[in-house]
This record gives sequence, structure tokens and C-alpha cells, in this order.
Amino acid sequence: MGGMHSFCGGGPARSGGTAVHWEPASGGSERRRHSDGHRDTVRIVRLSTDRRDGRTSKVALVTVTYGDRAQLVSGTVRSGLQQGAAEAIVIANGASLASLAALERMRLDEGLPLRVLDLGINHGSAAGFAAGLEAARASDADFAWILDDDNRPDAGCLSRALETFRAGSETEAALAVCCVREADLAALEAGAPLEAIRPRDGHFCGVDAFERLARRLRRSSPVAEGAVLEIEYNPYGGMLVQVEDIDRTEPPDTRFVLYSDDFDWTRRLHRAGVRLVMDTGAVVRDAVDRWGDDDDGGGYFTRMIRSRDRARAYFALRNSIHFSRACATSAGSRMRFLGNGVLVSLWLAASSFRMGRAGFLRLYLRAWRDSRAPLGASPYGMPGGIAAG
Repeated sequence: MGGMHSFCGGGPARSGGTAVHWEPASGGSERRRHSDGHRDTVRIVRLSTDRRDGRTSKVALVTVTYGDRAQLVSGTVRSGLQQGAAEAIVIANGASLASLAALERMRLDEGLPLRVLDLGINHGSAAGFAAGLEAARASDADFAWILDDDNRPDAGCLSRALETFRAGSETEAALAVCCVREADLAALEAGAPLEAIRPRDGHFCGVDAFERLARRLRRSSPVAEGAVLEIEYNPYGGMLVQVEDIDRTEPPDTRFVLYSDDFDWTRRLHRAGVRLVMDTGAVVRDAVDRWGDDDDGGGYFTRMIRSRDRARAYFALRNSIHFSRACATSAGSRMRFLGNGVLVSLWLAASSFRMGRAGFLRLYLRAWRDSRAPLGASPYGMPGGIAAG
């Protein structure tokens, strides 16, 4: 991984899925907003005492940044510390010297409990989050709150997640609370079932055409306000996990490099005995878009076809197919995986030719071929800014 250097420093759901039967309180902490560009010292909220031994839980915010994203990650750090995180651990995964200097100035000028661990070069998101989780595990924190470097949690998000954990941990030996992503909440509130945003066995790159057809034949209702839903995997961003549970499974798999390593790690954590729940009352929003170098919209696959970054598209496809295959553990789900794969392939082929990007289809077929374990090197090299090997 290279050298690491440190700068000191609700009710049941009605839209599908499983509702978890506890109701976290809605209050508990002071809520304050703070502009990302404001340079005043961050006002940190004290979390309520929520441990059986009477002491206050210590939460370490963990995030990974790269390139010239100091402005984004500084907003994430301020947001997390405002909400009561005791410290922020930032993994600099190939961050520029200017970004490192900006983070150090922020730490000194604002007196923030911030640690920046510099990996030197960018090894990919899997390696970056593996380093961040290890840093949290080695700290004296009780929880790691994992955020992407462009996440902006709503006011009271961390307090709500801790309250949900406290309510659920009365009956669960191991529990992790995942704050809901803004886009996921919008889908659930529009009446989409949980399976639409976290497909179960048999999907292909997150697409389950058979489930979509079944949804058309049955009524759906918006998710109950503040519902807590049981899930099997989730992105890193917004996840609150006990530090003592991090060792229940192996670290994020660096062979993924980037994309789907979060789904793989959280699914392994779930299979190792940690119950995962999505708290729709704790919302995390994204400050920037998620995919592609185009700004003219379009769906996920459409924007991937348009993208000029062939290596990034290869990893996104290969890893997503690999993860989908891993989820298909029964004979029936494997048949659905293949059926969904054929339908997605036909759509991608038609779209690639219609958009004049026939080369994308060759990339897609290579990604599908390479998606079988073990994951190897990319024939398209590494995405821009990520080191090979």
C-alpha cells in the first residue's frame, strides 16, 4: 500500500423490505448548520451519554480524499465535527500537495481534531478505506462514521444514527447503522420498494428486470417517515459501525481498486454477523455528481457509455458484475442473474450503436469475462490518478 504519513493533529415500512421494530427518538443533540466556506472555528456539538457504563461514545469520522478536493473534504470534516464526531481521520489517497497544505492550515487555524494520513499515491478507494478503517480500529474511538469526501450529512444525522444504534443494540449483539443517501430516500418516498435501491439475489449490475415487472403488478406506498429498514449491503458513505466489529471480516478488497468494494465489504460484514440497517431519518447528501465527465444528464449506463475514461468504466462494470454474481448464491438466483445479464447486455448493445460508441460494447464484454474471481489487472490500465500495482 505504500508509506503512510500522518499530519498530527420508525414505524414499519410500507414499500418493501424488512422494517426493524424499534423507534429511535428524534431529539437528543443541538443542531447547527455551518457554511462550507466559513473560516470560523467549527462549533462542535456534544453527543448525549449513550453507553451503559455512563460515558459518552467517541465517534471517529473516517473519509478518503484524492487529487485537488480539499474544498470538498474540508466541508465533510466540518460537517462531521459539528455533529459531534470526536476526531476526523482523512486518508490522503494521492492528494495534491496543495490539498495537503490546505488541510493542515485548516487544522491549525481552526484548532480541529483532524488527522491526515498520507498514502503518498492513489491506490484506489478500496485501499484508501481499508487504511481509514484500520486507523479507526487502532484509535480509542467506539464508532467509525464513514463518509465520502463530498458527503454533507443533514443536521442531527449522527445523533439520530447513534440513537438508532442504541435502540437496536438492546436486542442485537452486533449492529451497524447506515444513514440513507438522498437519492435513495427520494426513491423510497416516491413509493419504490427497498429492493429497487438494494436489489437482492439475482440482480445484474443493480438491475433486476423481473423485480421491476413484478412491481408494476402490485401496489406500492411511500416508506413510512423515519423507518429503519434491514439491508444486506450499502455504500461506505454514512455508515456508523462499532470499531470492535471492523475485524469481523477482512478489510476492503484492494483487487476491486474502486467501485463495488463498499458493497462487497459491507455484505461480508453482514454475513459475518453484523446486522445492517438503513435509517431513513438520518440523511446524507452528496455535494457533487457521482459518475461521468458529462454534465448533460442521462442514466447511469448512458453516462458510462459516453465517458471517455475507459479504465474507470471497465472497473465499474467488472466489479459490479462480480458483486452481482457473488450475491447469486442459489440456483434460482443464478438463473435470474443470467437472465438479467442478457437483458442488460441487449440494452447496452443497442445503446452503444445508437450513440456511435461501439467500442464500449467491446469493453463491456471484456469486463464481463474478467468479472469471475480472482479479479486481476485491467487491460485498460488504471483510471487517471490511480497508481498501477
